[in-house]
Amino acid sequence: MSKEPEIERKLDPFEICNWMIDKVCSANFITHATISGKLDDETLRIALDALQARHPLLRVRILPQGRSGARFESGDVPKIPLRILDAPEDRWVAEAESELHATFRTEEGPLMRCILLRHNENKSTLILTFNHVIADGMSGVYLARDLIQAAGHVRMDRENQALISKLEPTLAMEDCLPKWAKGIRGAFRFLLFSIRWMPKQIRAGAPTMPKPDADAPLKKRKAQLVPRVLEPATVEKLIERARRENTTVHCALAAALMMAIAQEKKLQKTAPFILASDVNMRKYLTPPMGEDLGCFISGVGTLNWAGTQTDFWRLAEEIRTSMQKSLDRRDMFILGWFIRLVNLTLRLFGTSGTKAEQKYIDALQMGTGGLSVSNIGALDIESRHGNLKIEKLGFAASPSVWAPIAFLPATLEGRMTLNCVGMAPIYSREHAGKIVDKTIEIFKDNLSDSSPEM
Repeated sequence: MSKEPEIERKLDPFEICNWMIDKVCSANFITHATISGKLDDETLRIALDALQARHPLLRVRILPQGRSGARFESGDVPKIPLRILDAPEDRWVAEAESELHATFRTEEGPLMRCILLRHNENKSTLILTFNHVIADGMSGVYLARDLIQAAGHVRMDRENQALISKLEPTLAMEDCLPKWAKGIRGAFRFLLFSIRWMPKQIRAGAPTMPKPDADAPLKKRKAQLVPRVLEPATVEKLIERARRENTTVHCALAAALMMAIAQEKKLQKTAPFILASDVNMRKYLTPPMGEDLGCFISGVGTLNWAGTQTDFWRLAEEIRTSMQKSLDRRDMFILGWFIRLVNLTLRLFGTSGTKAEQKYIDALQMGTGGLSVSNIGALDIESRHGNLKIEKLGFAASPSVWAPIAFLPATLEGRMTLNCVGMAPIYSREHAGKIVDKTIEIFKDNLSDSSPEM
C-alpha cells in the first residue's frame, strides 16, 4: 500500500476497555447491508482498498504496553480480508454470529474484515466486522456507505476507480472531551453522580431481567442474533404516536421491552428496571466528530418501574423524561470516569494473563447489568450509489460483559432493522425470539388512539 497518514498513539480509556473485554469474550460488532445491483469480486476488492486508504484506523495493529495499556501502530498492515460465497439470503444470520466471535489478530491488523454473500446476480448482503476498539455503530454505518459508494464509483469509472477522499488520523475521544469533563471538575461530577445514583439503585434492588435459561462463564457465552424488520408504515405510525405522547421511538421500544418482561414474569406489582442507552458522543465532543471512524460512544442509565398493569405510553414518557434529565446533566461523560477507575486494575495486575483479565472484568461488572438498547436512529445517508442500492441496513454487537441481552435498532428510509442479541446459554434463541416478538406486539397494540389499556 502507498504511504498514508498514520496513527501512532496509546489507546484511550474506552479503547483499552474494549481491548481488555476482547481478551475474555469477543468485542466484535457487525454492520450488515442488503444490496440490490451487480457487485463483482474485482469491484469490491478495489473499493475495500480505497476504504482502507481513506480511514487511518483501518491500517493499525494493537501492541500491548505492559501495565500502561496498549498502543496503536501503523505500517505494513495487511489488506482488509475479503471472503465471498454464494448463499441464500437467510444465511447472513449464521455468518454474522460466526463473525461476532471470530477473534482478530490484533497485533497484526487490520481490525476489520468483509464478507459478501451473493444471493443472485443482482442481490447480495455485505457483512462488515469490526473490533470494537476502532469503531462504534455509527462508524459501521459510515463504513458501509463509503464501501458501497466506492464500489458504485468503480462501476461508473474504471480509470478513476474509487473516487473516495482520504481522512487525517482520527483523534481519540479522550482528546476531544470538553474541559469541564476532565481533571478535578470531571472527577467532582462523577462523585456527585455517584451520590445521586447509588442510593436509588440500592433502594430499588437488583434490576428486573427475564428469567435466565442457564448459566455459563463469560468465555463460554455466545451471542445469538434474532433479527426482525419493521416496515415503513409501522415505523411511521410509531413515530407519530410517540411524538403525540411526548416521547421517542427509542423510549417506546424500551417501554415495550420492559412490559414484555413484566408480562413474562407476571408482575402484578411494579418492579425496578435499569435501562442502559448508548449515546452517540460525536456532537458532544470538542471539536465535534463528523464521520470519522472511531469509538465515540458512551451511555446513560435510567431507573424505571413497570408491571403488567402499567400504562404503556406513560411509561414511555417517564423513560424519556429520565433520559432527557441525564442528557441535560451530561451524564454520558460519567461512564468514562468509571472506566478510568476500572483501568487502575491494569497498574496492579497488568494487561495479560488470566488473573489480570479476570480482575479487570470483575471490576467492570460492578457497573454493568440491566437492559441494553443501542439505537442509532434514522440514518441520514444516501442509499443509492451508481447501480448499487442499499435496501436494508442494520448492526449487531455482542453484549458480552455489558448485558445478557440487547436490542439494536437502525432505520433507513423508514424501514427499521431491529436486531435482538442474546447471550447463550443465558437466553436461548427461542427465548430471545419470544421477548423481541412480544416487545413488537406490545407497541403495535398501542399505536392507535383506541389502544386497549395494558
